[in-house]
Amino acid sequence: GEVTTLFETLDGAAQTLRTAAPALSTQAQAGDGRARDLATTAERTLSHNTAAAKAAEDLAAAMAQLSHKATRVGAVSASALTLVETTGTSAASLSSTAAGIGEAIAAIETIAHKTSRLAFNATIAAARAGPAGEGFAGLAREVKSLAEETAAATRAAGPQLTAIQTDATDVVRVIE
Repeated sequence: GEVTTLFETLDGAAQTLRTAAPALSTQAQAGDGRARDLATTAERTLSHNTAAAKAAEDLAAAMAQLSHKATRVGAVSASALTLVETTGTSAASLSSTAAGIGEAIAAIETIAHKTSRLAFNATIAAARAGPAGEGFAGLAREVKSLAEETAAATRAAGPQLTAIQTDATDVVRVIE
């Protein structure tokens, strides 16, 4: 009775297991395949994440280097600006000094012209004095000669001074 029932139950359970075993085996194989696929995907994801982390590190290093170079360019630009400003100030000063020299040359030319006229008048006065004015006439000739040399020197310096003034003005204009 009871033992037979127990064997029959065990036989039914064994039959059910035999029927279910191929399906369980198929499912286990499918689960194993999915587990392998999942492991492969995880490996790829890890590889991609590692590559992305490396790329981020490289990008951060490149950005730091770029920032350093930009800082250096800024310092060089500031230095160049200071140099240009200093050069502009120097050129403006040179232009002003050249203008002052031009005024001095004009004054010297006026004095040379007046001295020449004075020497001419002295020559006339010496001629009127006759033999008594001979020494005075020699002095008048010397004064006239010095006046002519002074006038010639200032005329020679004039174009050079004009060139300096023009160059200085051009430099100031370029810098501004």
